[in-house]
Amino acid sequence: MEDKGFTLLELIIVIVIIAIGAALAAPDMGAWVSKQRLKSASRTVFYHLQQVRGEAVKENTTITISFNLDNNTYSSGTLIPTQNMPDGVVISSVCSTASGMSTTGFDSRGISTRPGNIVITSTDTGDTKTIYISPGGSVSIQ
Repeated sequence: MEDKGFTLLELIIVIVIIAIGAALAAPDMGAWVSKQRLKSASRTVFYHLQQVRGEAVKENTTITISFNLDNNTYSSGTLIPTQNMPDGVVISSVCSTASGMSTTGFDSRGISTRPGNIVITSTDTGDTKTIYISPGGSVSIQ
């Protein structure tokens, strides 16, 4: 009689091997998740800066975006309602900051009203992403 399938011992050995592999990979997953959260947050801020710039040109006006380092939030009035940074990610510095609050923005030609850097930091890994706002108004992430 031919036996088909697995014995209980074979099944337990496979489960133990999978558990050991998962235990070895788990610490790396935490750092990976933190880095992805930082990347996502920096891209969101970048997108919102681009949105403010585009709207300023479209509406032929100056629009500002305010960053509150104390509350870890930013907004641009009705265009971008208050945005909270995700858990484990903080806005560590913005252009030039006074009293935990800083603003930057763009005029009707898309030129920056306060060029500089916005630094976003992962509290879990210490990694940072810097968003550069040039005097001419271009925005990039490093």
